Amino acid sequence: MATDPAQRIADLSKAIRHHNHRYHVLDAPEIADIEYDEMVRELEALETDHPELVQPDSPTQRVGGPALDAFSAVTHRERMFSLDNAESHEDIAAWEARLERMLERPPAGYSCELKIDGLAVSITYENGRFVQAATRGDGLVGEDVTANVRTIKSVPLALGEGAPELMEVRGEIYMPVSAFDELNRKQAEAGERPYINPRNTAAGSVRQKDPAVTAGRNLSVWVYQLGFITGGPPLESHWETMEYLGSLGLKVNPASARAADAAAVHAYLERAEKDRHANDYEIDGVVIKVDSLDDQAILGFTAKSPRWAMAYKFPPEEKTTLLEDIRINVGRTGVATPYAVLDPVFVGGVTVTNATLHNEGELQRKDVRVGDTVIVRRAGDVIPEVVGPVLSKRPRGAKVWKLPKTCPFSGHPIVTPEGEARAICTGGFDCPSRLREYLFHFASRGGMDIEGLGYRTVDMLMSEGVIRTPADIFTLDRDDVLRFEGWGEVSVTNLMNAI
Repeated sequence: MATDPAQRIADLSKAIRHHNHRYHVLDAPEIADIEYDEMVRELEALETDHPELVQPDSPTQRVGGPALDAFSAVTHRERMFSLDNAESHEDIAAWEARLERMLERPPAGYSCELKIDGLAVSITYENGRFVQAATRGDGLVGEDVTANVRTIKSVPLALGEGAPELMEVRGEIYMPVSAFDELNRKQAEAGERPYINPRNTAAGSVRQKDPAVTAGRNLSVWVYQLGFITGGPPLESHWETMEYLGSLGLKVNPASARAADAAAVHAYLERAEKDRHANDYEIDGVVIKVDSLDDQAILGFTAKSPRWAMAYKFPPEEKTTLLEDIRINVGRTGVATPYAVLDPVFVGGVTVTNATLHNEGELQRKDVRVGDTVIVRRAGDVIPEVVGPVLSKRPRGAKVWKLPKTCPFSGHPIVTPEGEARAICTGGFDCPSRLREYLFHFASRGGMDIEGLGYRTVDMLMSEGVIRTPADIFTLDRDDVLRFEGWGEVSVTNLMNAI
């Protein structure tokens, strides 16, 4: 007896959703990849033969859809508030004291969770089915990113048993550190500049116009809050709410913890800061919430944030290393910026070899010299910068650094306009450094978005005199590129099509 296609599609969809949840949410797969792939291929074949049976929450429907010209606006049903920040344990203690004064007693416990460094998102389900995703925006209105978020495998397209009629949850979309490292490895192989950090890359990936690009970025999500719910069970605490969301198949961070009192909160902060680089995702602090939903209702909101929650921000991590040299870089606008060449040092989760020194005035204010042992940190946990020297370790004869009078790239004078801190190479586009940076920016995602015309390719074409202005890009001849090692008919055709 032949198998009913509709029943087989339903059985396969249920099984694949189960294994997706085991792999992408619980990190506990039950079957080998080859078995999973066989089920997916069978489902795809059945849906191809019976398109009338394809359901919107089918596991095959994650990737697809046309590229978007723009993202439409979405008005949030419940405002997505931002959180107040605390930068020290003393700030947290002062907040806890305010809560006690307002409640006239200590709160009935707290919930502590890692503050994921990603992109806030609102996800809506109707009758257990994924229907919409939107960015935070200004808290009232965000952007519709449904097609892109649909591609994230840790976002279930269908919830488990017990799903309410209507529910909106808030979460943080992030890029695992391992996925970020792999993406930058591919960037390097393609001659493209590396991405700066996982947070910005995740945000840019969600806002891609082509969902297929988002699908290839290996994004994930942690759900951290219930926005609103219709038809759900009675819930008394934030912790109970998160357990309920987890039971529906949503990805809830297992590193969260209940804290009975203020002392337990501070102990959690210390553990989280100590282990901040222990996970495959970046965190920049801890979010502490009053656990009781009744207490939350009493405390309410200010104009911009809930009184019952606080974000504790980790202080920037600092390390010392040797400053081996001071050099300048000329950017696309002609500004000559000094930077430090450092003995490699691991700080803030990455290995730092160069760090900005901003300008000559700032460099002299900090009194940083070649040969110094310097303190390095990542400003905002993103951009490496030199904080200052360790004067007790300064070698004898270390000289004050002076901005060179001529550009090392063009030989033209470097001048500092009166009343300004920035120094300018006067060579214009005769300066190869400025021209290279200008052409790269012109072709980059922030400019004309010419895929395949990355930093290494621009450098190659410039070095051989093939391009000297943006106009040269649009008159580029196939043969001009084919003669270079590593370029074949397919890669050149792709570049020409992109141009």
